[in-house]
Amino acid sequence: MIYRICGIALVAVFCAVILRELGWRGVGVFSAFAGVFILSGAVEGLSSLSSGIAALSAYSDISRSAGDVVKMIAVGYVGGICSDVCFDLGERAISSAVGFVGRIEILVIAFPYFKKILDFGLGLLA
Repeated sequence: MIYRICGIALVAVFCAVILRELGWRGVGVFSAFAGVFILSGAVEGLSSLSSGIAALSAYSDISRSAGDVVKMIAVGYVGGICSDVCFDLGERAISSAVGFVGRIEILVIAFPYFKKILDFGLGLLA
């Protein structure tokens, strides 16, 4: 799968460079669409990963924790990709805002675990 994705990415980069040299002003939009097309190729891998995590969580009874970890990873990737696209299109302020909100969202998901760790530590001290 990675070889096909890399091939598509290289063709898209060569097309973007040629279009930029020709003076086409829509190269940023072309690159964004190419990025979305390339990311859609990862759906196959995500479906197998999702079924593997579901099997692992059923086997070891960690479904809530595994779900939260997957959620944090997904938020990190989606926020990072969106931030990169915004940055590449020249919208640096929006890019920074998306990155910040993504980090806050990860903290919101992880907060209950911080509370559990703190309660556990306080229980050990008492």
